Amino acid sequence: MKMLSLYTAVTLTFAACDSYHKIENKTLADGSPDTAKQQQICSNSAVPNGYVITGYSNCISCPGNGNNCITIQTPFPYPNSTTICASSPIPAGYVIIAHAFAIACPNNSGNNAFTIKIPSDQETICNGSPIPPGYHMIGQTHSNVCANWNLPGNNAIIIHKK
Repeated sequence: MKMLSLYTAVTLTFAACDSYHKIENKTLADGSPDTAKQQQICSNSAVPNGYVITGYSNCISCPGNGNNCITIQTPFPYPNSTTICASSPIPAGYVIIAHAFAIACPNNSGNNAFTIKIPSDQETICNGSPIPPGYHMIGQTHSNVCANWNLPGNNAIIIHKK
């Protein structure tokens, strides 16, 4: 069987500070990301749709000091997961499957990050996670990787594709 891969190049340009940051990412013909290439933009720039924040740092090309740069990327495609800062937008179709700690994210105490992924047909997700269209909740459970894991009671839900 012969397989054909079609790629589309997408280039977004941001005018951030006195420099330009280009994001070049290949996508498959169905629109899903081919790679999760990381880029840095100034923290005063908007995070483009479909991108997530994976870290903060200091860049001399951006105004201010401290964490004035953010590292962004497209999340990994199904079935892989991506760890993102808790301050990051969660792209449409993705769910939170764990709360985590990431040294590159601010508030370096406790859970300052999420692990996200596109859900399988049935998935356990953390409370507060978005539920994508086409899925519904079928139950509640306790997860050792979601917030409040050390407290009694349910801290996660089970979703199922309709």
